[in-house]
Amino acid sequence: MDPTSWTCDMAADWIRWGHWMNRETRWVPTHSGDCLIGYRHWQITGTENSGLAQDVLKTEAGRIYDFQIYSFSDHDTNAETISLRLEALKAGVALTTRVYKVESVPVGKWMPLTVSAKAPEGGMRVVILVEPRLKADRKGAIKFDDASLIPEE
Repeated sequence: MDPTSWTCDMAADWIRWGHWMNRETRWVPTHSGDCLIGYRHWQITGTENSGLAQDVLKTEAGRIYDFQIYSFSDHDTNAETISLRLEALKAGVALTTRVYKVESVPVGKWMPLTVSAKAPEGGMRVVILVEPRLKADRKGAIKFDDASLIPEE
């Protein structure tokens, strides 16, 4: 889909929850293209997480898949963690989760975040989850771009 034709603040083909996990067309730099997903940590007022998920129906059962998304942290971002999770679509259970501390994501530089799992029958769900700082005084933002789910060779 042409990103300029999508006028909503939601990313096409993704489900979101929580607050301030939006498709952004004016944030720079992008990893590629004209838009990205922006998590506005400075605007979070509660303690609940925010995230995105996408169902992938066409996976080959028994094959290992790598989910990757690029992340970019602002210099003062003080969110707690970014989790990547792969779930069995039919059973709705986590196959694997990888947790990144936001402080480990390079500031001002794109970094690939990855997680891998063996695909079950019936497809997979990819999940990106951000946990906010528990105390007030939340700062910064996290950018996400160029997600992919690729079978290993």
